[in-house]
Amino acid sequence: TQGHGQPLRNAAARDPVGGFIMTAYRAPLTDMHFLLTEVFKANAVFAAMPGTVEVSADLVSAILDEAGKISEHLLSPINQSGDQQACQWNEGFVTTPTGFKDAYKAYAEGGWAGLTGHVDFG
Repeated sequence: TQGHGQPLRNAAARDPVGGFIMTAYRAPLTDMHFLLTEVFKANAVFAAMPGTVEVSADLVSAILDEAGKISEHLLSPINQSGDQQACQWNEGFVTTPTGFKDAYKAYAEGGWAGLTGHVDFG
């Protein structure tokens, strides 16, 4: 197996019915870290802005690492149901593809929905 953040090579496989199983997603964390630190100079940008002075390189790294885990373990597994099932509107209610409701609940409970909010609001 390849390390966290490294793309899987030849990960596609056939399912018993002969179709292809979706490949496992691995967040390109090394590339993301490189872009933020070396290309976009995010540390200097955060330090120069009044609302983000407290954002450290360690905090950015921790957020990226956790976002990678969420992408790989929470969002990637529901891609197939999202591709195969549509959202449905029925008598005033919306039904989402299998797994979407639980994934959003976990996303919200993890505090991700408020990540970009002002610190005064939690």
